[in-house]
Amino acid sequence: MEEAFLHILSYCYAFAGAIGITAYLVTIRDLHFYKKMSANLTSYIIWSFTTGTTFLYSLFLMDDLLFQVIAGISFGFCFLVLVLALRLRYSMQMPVLLQTEKPLPPNSPLV
Repeated sequence: MEEAFLHILSYCYAFAGAIGITAYLVTIRDLHFYKKMSANLTSYIIWSFTTGTTFLYSLFLMDDLLFQVIAGISFGFCFLVLVLALRLRYSMQMPVLLQTEKPLPPNSPLV
């Protein structure tokens, strides 16, 4: 009975990981294809640190391949969301900065 419970629990864990990965894919789609800022940067910085720590822990201290795979994919997607959100945030600010700057005069020593 206990062995069956642990077997079912391991499948449920893999299924929960797949659902989490699906959630990352939706956010990645919004950031990359629709250029919609749908990720909180502070949260993803913290989550990237925690998922990275979990992934490293699983690699060096655990012998559970399923956990290592789920932790690695989760860290990869979390970090990808962070990178895409940062890239989108700073690419959205560039045109505003360029529009507010006054052009240099033609005889300026910086030209």
